[in-house]
Amino acid sequence: MGSPGRRRLFSNKELLFLFGPVALLAAVWGLTAYPKAFLILLWASGRTGECPFERVLEVASQTELLNQTTAALAAGSQVVESADGLERWRTPHGDFWAPKETHVAFLLAEQVTRVYGDGERRVRSGDIVLDCGANIGAFTWEALRAGAAKVVAIEPSERNIECLRRSFRAEIDAGRVVVYPKGVWRETTELVFHEYDNSALDSFVMEERKEDRGNKVREIRVPVTTIDTIRAELGLDRVDFIKMDIEGAERHALAGAAETLSRDRPRLAIAAENLDDDQRVIGPAVMSAWSGYTMECGRCWAPNPVTVRPDVFYFF
Repeated sequence: MGSPGRRRLFSNKELLFLFGPVALLAAVWGLTAYPKAFLILLWASGRTGECPFERVLEVASQTELLNQTTAALAAGSQVVESADGLERWRTPHGDFWAPKETHVAFLLAEQVTRVYGDGERRVRSGDIVLDCGANIGAFTWEALRAGAAKVVAIEPSERNIECLRRSFRAEIDAGRVVVYPKGVWRETTELVFHEYDNSALDSFVMEERKEDRGNKVREIRVPVTTIDTIRAELGLDRVDFIKMDIEGAERHALAGAAETLSRDRPRLAIAAENLDDDQRVIGPAVMSAWSGYTMECGRCWAPNPVTVRPDVFYFF
């Protein structure tokens, strides 16, 4: 793991003065404009948080791969049906229902490029999987493709719940997918849910999203519960894999999963890119349930031209 306390060699102003043209190109054209020398400087300057050196060097190439994959999927996809404010997208990987404003190609590209783990970190054949923050089901699709025996798609948004039920009707009938219409939290209660036009940004804790500026945020109250409760309620003998990308609520949901983590010790893919301190609090939140986990930094990304941070952490 990287060292968040590494002393910064240059201030932000000094860094931009030295590498301003490169940073400008990166901001305009995307991170693929970064040469490795600049990424090395960011790492040496302490601007890469918990991202280890090798992950920092992969940022540009992985960003380019994600962009290329997204473009290819977008070119091969089209809306074939619209109903009730939802659209059915025909993609190279099958049909997916999604609310309007959803970037379906990008969500699928994340799965094709394995943002939540590849190789030994990927879902395995026969796994029982919890997809926390299932959204329209892109990771549910990826887990099924990897051979999961059952995927519990946990999602609080009514729009996305309906999309999941439409997209995975056959899998639901076969018992391979269970749509669980609540959010995950540290306790069972009701919370205010901030709903955006782009449903991938919906959040219990993040009230202002720079990605969706200019659009009015809708606030609704939705039920939430704990992962431990879901496991018991559904009568799951075990949980093998948990993917969790719930827009800043990860630490709260992990607090409600202590029994499941300590008993089943499932492999985890936990998003760490939503809140500034995610990279510091996610690890301890997992380890407090079972200290035997090994933590590994997954893909890293650049939220701005002079910062790199983890996108996801794996635990196994």
